[in-house]
Amino acid sequence: MNILHGGNLMTRADSVMGMFANSFSHTKILTGRIDNLTFYKKSYVGDHIRFRVTLLKTSRMTMTIYAEIEHVSSDWSQIELVGEA
Repeated sequence: MNILHGGNLMTRADSVMGMFANSFSHTKILTGRIDNLTFYKKSYVGDHIRFRVTLLKTSRMTMTIYAEIEHVSSDWSQIELVGEA
C-alpha cells in the first residue's frame, strides 16, 4: 500500500508552520494548537509534498497560520491539494 500516514503529514505541517512563525517573530515559539487538519486525497511514500503557509492574523502573543499540503508531480507540471490545516 505504501500510504503515507496522516500523522506524518501533520508532524511535518506543524514543523513548517513553526519554522515560518519563528522566522516571522524572530524569537522562540511553540504550537499552541492545530484546530483542524483536513485530508482530501491519499499521499504515498515517495511522493513529492509541498507545504505552503500563509499568515492570517497576529496579536501580541499569538499567530494564526494556514497551511496547504500539496502533491507535486516530479516535473512540477501537476499540483494538487492533498490537505490543509
